Amino acid sequence: GLAHIAGDDANHFLQGQLSNDINLLSDEHPHQLSAYCNPKGRVLAVFDVLKLQSGYALIAPATVLRKVLPRLKMFVMRAAVDIEQAEDIRVLGLKCIPEQHRDILADLHNMGAQSYVHNNDPQRLFVVAEQQAVTTLLDGTESSPQASENQWRHINIQQCLAEVFP
Repeated sequence: GLAHIAGDDANHFLQGQLSNDINLLSDEHPHQLSAYCNPKGRVLAVFDVLKLQSGYALIAPATVLRKVLPRLKMFVMRAAVDIEQAEDIRVLGLKCIPEQHRDILADLHNMGAQSYVHNNDPQRLFVVAEQQAVTTLLDGTESSPQASENQWRHINIQQCLAEVFP
């Protein structure tokens, strides 16, 4: 699942809500892992945070997002921040060597998709695109570098990256 955080105060808002320094995100380093904790410091969710052209994306299992987003929205108060769970956007995990899959990545970019290199592994990419664009392209590809959800989690376990579920 993907939550889109946008608005003039999005950076300041996320800096106060998440465990990692949002100011470290840049065009060169658009991904980081961050935790969302309760006031006692207990982890409620772990997000892959992406810096998008239009704000930020929080990526986590949809069940986690449904539970945590209402809580995040409670703290918006008067800040200029919009938080919404993106239903029509698909997050795709690719396990590939970007140089070997240039054609697929170029096609995705031509269809309006954005790709982001995983902070811990340069051979893992997040692709954020409209549902229809990703489905059209990858369903017709025999040698798709798309990682299944289980494969992605297995790689996270191998790399000692935490995940939290409700």
